[in-house]
Amino acid sequence: MDDLTEIFRVSAPTVNRWLRDAREGKSNFPLPINGPRRRLLWDRDAILAYLSGGVSVTSPIPKIESAAQRRKRHDAAMESLKKHGITIRK
Repeated sequence: MDDLTEIFRVSAPTVNRWLRDAREGKSNFPLPINGPRRRLLWDRDAILAYLSGGVSVTSPIPKIESAAQRRKRHDAAMESLKKHGITIRK
């Protein structure tokens, strides 16, 4: 935790907020692994990738759409096109 606060130049509560947001799917901040004696450890490569990616800590993680959701969205789009007299052939 001390290394992260130094690297990002933020306080420990800020890192904890980032972790909470990442666990809730609101950001893509790297999650730690549980180390010995209840310590949180981060993968060095994950932190470096996060830093080099230029990703904002507050940017949300894109939702992954299920096949059923994709099919529902597709069917709704096709129905809308049909209402406007547009036919799409496969």
